Amino acid sequence: GEGQVVIEQGEPGDKLYLIARGQVEVIVHGESGTAQEVDTMQDGDHFGEMALLSDAPRNATIRTTTSCLFLTLPKAEFLGLVQTIPAVRAAVDLQIARTQANRNRFNVNRQSPT
Repeated sequence: GEGQVVIEQGEPGDKLYLIARGQVEVIVHGESGTAQEVDTMQDGDHFGEMALLSDAPRNATIRTTTSCLFLTLPKAEFLGLVQTIPAVRAAVDLQIARTQANRNRFNVNRQSPT
């Protein structure tokens, strides 16, 4: 249902999520405790790859905005696919670049004029 937390910022990553159906919001909690929605994702999008590739904690909270159906891929299988299939690695790299571009756009929009 709507409003369910799928992953929580700061948790360790153990799987990749693919959105088979539905929509989620990406929320980043700042050091001051503020929470900001920085992106939305929907059918066909995936998330969770950055924590799997870097062994860093989850860098955002993902919360459903509609009823969702997810497919998941455990970390070991995900890393195996990334290492052996160039097209999978290319898709993951593209998603990471998209995520970073959205975050950069969000950070630029947040800055107040001087």
